[in-house]
This record gives sequence, C-alpha cells and structure tokens, in this order.
Amino acid sequence: MIETNRLIIRPFKIEDAYEAQKWFHDVDVMRWMPNGPDKTFTETKNRIQKYIDHYLKYGFSKFIIIDKNSNQAIGDAGLMNLDGTEFVELGYRLKKEYWGLGIATEAASSIIEYAFQVDKLENIHAIVEPENIISIHIITNKLNFEYIKQDTYFGEIFNLYRLDNENFIDN
Repeated sequence: MIETNRLIIRPFKIEDAYEAQKWFHDVDVMRWMPNGPDKTFTETKNRIQKYIDHYLKYGFSKFIIIDKNSNQAIGDAGLMNLDGTEFVELGYRLKKEYWGLGIATEAASSIIEYAFQVDKLENIHAIVEPENIISIHIITNKLNFEYIKQDTYFGEIFNLYRLDNENFIDN
C-alpha cells in the first residue's frame, strides 16, 4: 500500500469491481484506452482479475486509488508489463469529477518512487496517444518522462516516453 497526503493506493481486490466499473464503463474516462470502455460488468471483473494476477506474478500492477477524505474509490494507477514489449508501462485513470486536481500526478509520482526504490526497476515507459495533450503534459512536465519516438501499439500510433531510475533520483 502507498499513502500520500490525499490518497491511499493499494492492490485491487475482486470486490473493487463494483466501484471500478464507474470509471471503466465511462466513455470519457476510457477515451484514450485502445479497447475503449468496458461494455459489461464481467469485462471489468476480468480486467481487475488480470491486475490481481499481474501483481501476484510481478509484485506491481494497476492499483486502486482511494480518496482519503471520502474513503471512495476514485480511479486506478500503476505499472503493467506492456504486451509485446519489454517495457513496464505507467498508466492512470480517474473519475471525471477528480480531473484537474493534481491527483493523477500525485498517484503516478508515488507509484514511480515506489517502483524505483522498492521494486528496483531501471526505467518506466508510458505510451500516450499524440492527441492526448493532458496526459502528455503530466508525463513530460510533471513526471519528467523523456519523449523517445512514435510507434505502433495495439494497432494505433502512440508516443513512447521513458523515465530512467537514475534521472528520477537526480531530480
């Protein structure tokens, strides 16, 4: 479990699917995800089970974000092995009412710090659709990822970014 000033970030449990479906089914929240929003509750449960299995295998995954003030689940953030690559990828999503409050940056930076200090990862990648200017701003200006190149993932064009452990420590 990771704790920040405003957030508790912990591994998913299967019973979190009921709350998580609120953002996994939201078209706006899932706009930039290659497969779009989950269409059924079963898809959300399967997604969460995948996160649980990934965590058990690798020690990191996507985690649920809990707002300390309300004790409500408000999104997810974390690291996953990017299918078809050797990359560990950072990702995050929040319910719309939590956009623009710095929560994505707070959650992501705490996960990055944990990954570099505890999991001893050498680097973390992020793939972002070129039109997703808000996420690009967070990745580059707030989290200090470096642009690497454009490439195709999941049949779509994405920008690839990387943050190295040694650069994170130097900041």
